[in-house]
Amino acid sequence: MSDLIAKTPLAAVPANSLFDARDYVVRGEDPQQLEALATGYNKRLQPDGPIERFMVVTMVLAQWGKARWSRLEVAILSSTGDVLALLADPAANKTLLQVQRRIAHEDRRYSRAFTDLRRLQKERAAAEPAQQPEESKPSTENWVRSVKTPDKPYPATMPAPAPSPKSPVSSAGRP
Repeated sequence: MSDLIAKTPLAAVPANSLFDARDYVVRGEDPQQLEALATGYNKRLQPDGPIERFMVVTMVLAQWGKARWSRLEVAILSSTGDVLALLADPAANKTLLQVQRRIAHEDRRYSRAFTDLRRLQKERAAAEPAQQPEESKPSTENWVRSVKTPDKPYPATMPAPAPSPKSPVSSAGRP
């Protein structure tokens, strides 16, 4: 075990990387794909501190492991022309069930890590004071009352309209 640790130089891990992808791939897998997956998660989730980084690493490895176990499930099912005969064989069926349990385990692992990460990030955001630039703060001033009034105030009451000239009505036309 110590030989394995000594063979992996720490300088080989990029500074912005979550981990050395070569430690988590098996023969036939591309470490650059795992590194790209980890980089995408790191950019999207922006972990702060070792605990949040651990949650993101757990999510990345859970997704990677689920993909690995899913490929194995497909390989088992594709290994025979008769899937029903494969499922009827107790030994093959036991292997298939173990693989499917591992897939479900990786789903739960991912979900727990994601839930914990979101909780930690919400707690961190609540603990940090809200920092808004001065110009982007919403105005609390009533915009109607903030309009400048003219120099001459409006009269309190409107003057009564001038009487209109009435045409004389003759009382002769009335009975």
